[in-house]
Formats: sequence, C-alpha cells, structure tokens
Amino acid sequence: MGGGSAVDEFYRLFLAPGVEHCGGGKGLVPVDALEKLVKWIEEGKEPEDLRAETVDVGGNPAKRGLCKYPAKLKWTGDGDWRLSESWT
Repeated sequence: MGGGSAVDEFYRLFLAPGVEHCGGGKGLVPVDALEKLVKWIEEGKEPEDLRAETVDVGGNPAKRGLCKYPAKLKWTGDGDWRLSESWT
C-alpha cells in the first residue's frame, strides 16, 4: 500500500487502553472521534490526537489526549494522573 507515509494519508489508528470492546472498562473514552473524522474529510485537517475522558469511581473526571499510533502517551511522573498536562 505504499508504506507508512502513504497509508497515513487515509488511515489513522488511536488506541484507547482499558476501554474494553465497545466501551466499559476503566480507560478513557474518545469523545471527539467523529468530529475529527468529519474535519479530516471535509476540511483536510488530519487528526494527530483524540480527546478522551472518563469519570473514576470517586466521581473525579479524567482527561487526556490519545496519540496517533505508533506514538504512546507517557505519564510525566509529576502531577495528577487525571489531568492531561501530566502526560506527554
């Protein structure tokens, strides 16, 4: 199919660890995937990340971005794990 760069023109993969199939689980759930897809098709804005959110068992919100594969998020080791600024 022409290699990674060629495939990147029409295909993106964003892994959402811990979400389980079709939702559920403790992972953060993508919240803007369809919006990003529409902007890609209609406006040519290629998605590099997706916003993901959840609420933990204590009722606390957690938010962060999901990276385009093969990139991976890494916790900085500092700050609240629920906040996107604690991840790179």
